[in-house]
Amino acid sequence: MSATPPAVLKQLAAVAAIGTDRSASALRPDELLRQAAAHGLQARAGFLPPRAAPSISECPADPTRIASAAQTATLRQLLAAPDAALLLEWCELAQARRVRVAPALVPVLLDWWARQPNPPEPIFATLGATGAWLAALNPDWSRPVSETQIPADADERWQNGTTPERTALLRTVRRLDPARGLALIRSTWSGDGADDRRRWVEALAEHRSQADEPFLESALDDKSKVVRRAAATILALLPQSRLRARMNERARACIVVESKRGLLKRSTRITLEPPKNFDDAWQRDAIDESGGSGLGKRAWWMQQILAAADLSVWIETTGLDPAGVLQAIEADDFRDAAFNAISEAASTRADAPWCTALVEAHLASKKQLHAELQTLWRHLPPNEREPLILTALAHKRFGSVERWALLASADHRWSPAFSTKALALLRGTRPSTDASWALYEPIERVSRLVAPSSAEAFADTVAAMFEGEPTDSFKKSIDRAHLRQTMHKEFAS
Repeated sequence: MSATPPAVLKQLAAVAAIGTDRSASALRPDELLRQAAAHGLQARAGFLPPRAAPSISECPADPTRIASAAQTATLRQLLAAPDAALLLEWCELAQARRVRVAPALVPVLLDWWARQPNPPEPIFATLGATGAWLAALNPDWSRPVSETQIPADADERWQNGTTPERTALLRTVRRLDPARGLALIRSTWSGDGADDRRRWVEALAEHRSQADEPFLESALDDKSKVVRRAAATILALLPQSRLRARMNERARACIVVESKRGLLKRSTRITLEPPKNFDDAWQRDAIDESGGSGLGKRAWWMQQILAAADLSVWIETTGLDPAGVLQAIEADDFRDAAFNAISEAASTRADAPWCTALVEAHLASKKQLHAELQTLWRHLPPNEREPLILTALAHKRFGSVERWALLASADHRWSPAFSTKALALLRGTRPSTDASWALYEPIERVSRLVAPSSAEAFADTVAAMFEGEPTDSFKKSIDRAHLRQTMHKEFAS
């Protein structure tokens, strides 16, 4: 690139100050003035000299089949008013069938993808070689993504990369070689900042194993509270961790069992006894001393201990099954803290028997609201989650708005059988006029999750709630379900 007009003017001013007859430029005075006038005009106009473009390599060939005309037309429709969930669903369908985005739409989708706070990697994968080639040419489109194999220069990238680049690399390595992923974290641990150390610890949650326990145990001594808390959270998910053993010992001290023999059978009563004093050693295991919301300090300490302990401690200590344990603590003064702890443990560890017992206990108790139910099945796999949701939906205590809210908490793509049964349970319910506004958000979410084969049933269920035509906002949800149905048919053909 040649010098800009302002830079040339500075050079000409220097020549004029020295004098054309004494400078090395060999310019005559009239030539200097002529050039100064020309470059002065260019400077005022904002002119920039042309930049010499570097040579660009050709886009690599991509043998992957291009999306059909119908599939491309649907994607074009989605891009006209981008909906992150539907775009991701289209790309996941394309990826499953080894289809890539048509070249004409790659720049449009790539530009949208790169502007997202957390760009979904399946979308980038469907852009194929064209997307990777374009992203390499435009810094605004370049985002770190995990790869299908560990790069040869992984160690160098880990040492010198930015935080997003290292995060993407760690996802790749951890997925393919968990031990090497842990080794990467260890190699820079002492020099990384607290936020990065927390990120690396949180990355160990996926593909975690007992092999990670020694490192995570050492992280409990980190000077940063957020790092210690992240390490304790993962250690509480490892059944054989030393932290879990310490919590089990503390939990047993909180559970007092009294067995009474009646005329017909023996009954078991559980009395909960929270710790009387805070042990400073607990801080290392991320037990917070300050009281939790709505709880006294002693109840809060106990809740944290019970949430991190094995659920089997309750069974071993009392001899009761999950339903029996929940029934036995129902009348205790610290019942709420215990229920919160058991619910957290059962949910995060995806323990189906305990989640089932908790759902039944919630439905039987007038103290609980439907919002507490939604957290229980959050981590269960769909085949265990769906029966629990159907049980809750069928309960007579819930009205139309609450049922739709419960259904919307099933944030996975539903099976056809579940979609049919769930919509059948909702059919015939009609909210009050004042409550219909509260249905918009859950119905919108359901339209993104219901099985595509149930689009018509979804439309009929929504329409039946209104005396006349559904409002435009609800029609959009119906149209979205039909669009998803069309999309799946196009990829199935």
